[in-house]
Amino acid sequence: MTREQIIAAQTAWGQGIVNIGQIHADGGDYQAATADHIDTFYAYKEGEALF
Repeated sequence: MTREQIIAAQTAWGQGIVNIGQIHADGGDYQAATADHIDTFYAYKEGEALF
């Protein structure tokens, strides 16, 4: 990955977290937004996650 790709991925991840918070504050479906964020950035469906 290039430096630019890494920065873009980090920025998108951070914006997703802020978006979840905003949806929660607005009384929206933050659980669905969280599930989408996890699916987008963590790819758990691809196999085991090792942290």
